[in-house]
Amino acid sequence: MKREEVSRLLDRSRKFRDASDFHFSRGDYDLVVFNIEQSLTAFLKG
Repeated sequence: MKREEVSRLLDRSRKFRDASDFHFSRGDYDLVVFNIEQSLTAFLKG
């Protein structure tokens, strides 16, 4: 896997994590779980 692709996946992971923080503050727990799952998937692929 190319370095650029890894960087892109890790950046995407951080964005999903940030989105989960936002949804947590609003009480949207189903969206928190979705975004955490997506964040972990992108992180593990990276």
